[in-house]
Amino acid sequence: MRFKFLLLLSAQLVGLYAFNAFGNDELVASMNGHSSWVLSVTFSPDGKRALSASEADGIRYWDIGAKKEIAHFEGHKLHEIFAAHDVKFSPNGKMAISCGQDKTVALWDLNKGQQIRKFEGHPYGVNSVAYSPRGDTALSSGQGGAAFLWNVTSGKPIHELEGHWKVYVIGKIYFSPDGKTALSASQEEKVIVWDLKTGKQIKAYGSQNYHGGAIAVSPDWKQVLSLERDKKTLVLWDLGTGQEIRRFNGPAGVFAIEGIYTIAFSPDGSQALTGGKDGELQLWNVATGQLIKKLNGHVGDIHSVAFSPDGHLALSGGKNGILYLWRLN
Repeated sequence: MRFKFLLLLSAQLVGLYAFNAFGNDELVASMNGHSSWVLSVTFSPDGKRALSASEADGIRYWDIGAKKEIAHFEGHKLHEIFAAHDVKFSPNGKMAISCGQDKTVALWDLNKGQQIRKFEGHPYGVNSVAYSPRGDTALSSGQGGAAFLWNVTSGKPIHELEGHWKVYVIGKIYFSPDGKTALSASQEEKVIVWDLKTGKQIKAYGSQNYHGGAIAVSPDWKQVLSLERDKKTLVLWDLGTGQEIRRFNGPAGVFAIEGIYTIAFSPDGSQALTGGKDGELQLWNVATGQLIKKLNGHVGDIHSVAFSPDGHLALSGGKNGILYLWRLN
């Protein structure tokens, strides 16, 4: 009996050590459900729920407090899989908009767990979506250089935003805080700022500023964080002038990882998260460009990160299909 007790105690101590080894209890939980790569994670406006999109099994809806799945939405079916690429909450948190490889954008009622409508018009797969601050319009972008502004109520396009080369993928698209302008970033190494009233370009930045890959726009719409050509050096630049502000440095001035796949600003714009190859998640001070800390414990490549609305928590998702919930402070 004593021997069994010692074995149990030993196992508990080993488990405790393994949890603490993730980094001073910064890893709050890991949430299982997806069977394949998680390409998008996002918190609800109240921070109590989350959504995630996977390239093979659709969209999952999560309760952050209970750390468990609420619902599974089988959207964006392509052959025998549900190829979802991105998902976002509406401003009131009651709806969601998603996109996928099936060439469509989908609108969801989260309370009913039902798809309300599809927005059709993309020639190829859709990579990124965004809800306007008022919730009446949405943006989408994707393969073939295509980008659209949509009326959410009717599901009809208001404008097709034409300016990126048709042979490239538009990886990200964002609304400005006032909903009047948008920013899109393409793998042709081009960033365009759009006037959404007219659907016309306001300005464009070429390869001197953006080199493809991960990108994020600050909440105040003044700064952009993207990668240098080496794909491992972060550069902060001014959205108004295109001028470089600073470069972010890891320990001893050397960036720590060979490849960044995703970037996110904190809600107040003071911090940034990056994730990439080999599961390394890094928290940065935007004002200084210095590394605050590394968050260890995510297994496999990271392809999506998000801050909670209060900036205290973060989510990451990636190659292994697991969502990781982090305590930042």
